[in-house]
Amino acid sequence: LVYRGTRLVLESIRNGSQLTFHVAPDDVDLTRYLAPLDHLLRRPTNPIRQIDVETIQGQPASASPYADVLRTLFEVRRDHHNLILLRSP
Repeated sequence: LVYRGTRLVLESIRNGSQLTFHVAPDDVDLTRYLAPLDHLLRRPTNPIRQIDVETIQGQPASASPYADVLRTLFEVRRDHHNLILLRSP
């Protein structure tokens, strides 16, 4: 769970495979709310190789309007309906 103050802004389930945003795709702080996903990929101990995002807002991730902001932070690949997030170089 990611909060801005007391307001819930992002739910990440199963290491990011299911994302539910409680802000609009054009929220100016949206990239900051994605820091926990970046941490999973870059943490010093046991970083994960990739995050397979299956759904965003309960819909296939590849068709989500949030996919564009994910591309600004991560290397993003598509796999059918999923988005695969990798560390950006």
